[in-house]
Amino acid sequence: MNNRIKVRVSKGEWSIEVEGDAEIVIRHLDEIKKRVLGEISLPESQSIKVIKAEQVSEPVPEQGYYKDTPPQSVRDFEYEPLKNVVLKQLPGVEVEWVLMYAFYDSNFGKTKFNRDTLLLKYRDTERESDSRKSNLFNNIRTLVRKNWARVLNDNDFLLTEAGIKKSKEILKRTVPGKQRKVSKRKPLLKS
Repeated sequence: MNNRIKVRVSKGEWSIEVEGDAEIVIRHLDEIKKRVLGEISLPESQSIKVIKAEQVSEPVPEQGYYKDTPPQSVRDFEYEPLKNVVLKQLPGVEVEWVLMYAFYDSNFGKTKFNRDTLLLKYRDTERESDSRKSNLFNNIRTLVRKNWARVLNDNDFLLTEAGIKKSKEILKRTVPGKQRKVSKRKPLLKS
């Protein structure tokens, strides 16, 4: 029987639990902490701590790490941290930014999102401005019109399959999204 362990790592309200062969878990623990918890900013007084480690007696699957599909928490690793998306400027027009914020805020399309939490994403990514805050309602309405989201109630929204698909397309970009150039209108000449 393999020496299996389960480790739970926590940073603030975020945590991840990893289970597997002890040697592999220990070898990859630093990488997992960096990839999953590395983009979460907390005050210096809070640090990453391993809060639970225990022996597990379940056998390791024979074919690779997973028999069929990896657990959801492992599949979510395929999405870059939102901070990387911002640095790479993957979304183009502002409605794509709102879609990305909704995608991350809704746990990759699994839960609902609302206007207030999207405003927090603007603040967290340092893209907050008065015009973006003022225009957020219109951008959410555009998400609904494009069938990327649907209204759940007065305050909450859900991403649709089309919205999740579009979010994944944006994340696959290798170059920044095309920004729409805003030009000043020329005044009409009176004759």
